[in-house]
Amino acid sequence: EKRSAAISYSRFLQELASDNLKNIRFKGGDVRGEFLHKIRLNDTGQEQQKSPGVQFFTTTIPTTDTELLQLLSQHQVEVSAESTQTSPLVSIMLGVLPWLLIIGVWLYLARNTRRQGMGGMFGGFAKSGASMYGSENKFKVCFDDVAGLENS
Repeated sequence: EKRSAAISYSRFLQELASDNLKNIRFKGGDVRGEFLHKIRLNDTGQEQQKSPGVQFFTTTIPTTDTELLQLLSQHQVEVSAESTQTSPLVSIMLGVLPWLLIIGVWLYLARNTRRQGMGGMFGGFAKSGASMYGSENKFKVCFDDVAGLENS
């Protein structure tokens, strides 16, 4: 059972001073590690019971501590580090994927628009329902044609 606890930086330094750190792994400002011997943390509560011992811990290291690596070396703690950078492949995929989605949607809409003809994807939204008549259907009405008629 890997039970882990978040501890303060002060507690981390206490355990380091008492030679109770087996190994630690840095990842940016975060540290994960293992104690040589399980430690007990006091619970905050009314009963103040002791919690079961924990073997693993996490903490955050302040960037101002320049002597920490020297202290770890003096106390013979195994130190390793992980990169916080993502892999180049993931970075490229995160950059390219949105463009692929945009182009894919654009091509899909363009193909559907072509299939639907002049109405396009909006179903002829811009078309008017009014009919246009050419000049051959127009009648020329002059004053002489309506002179003398009632209601003219």
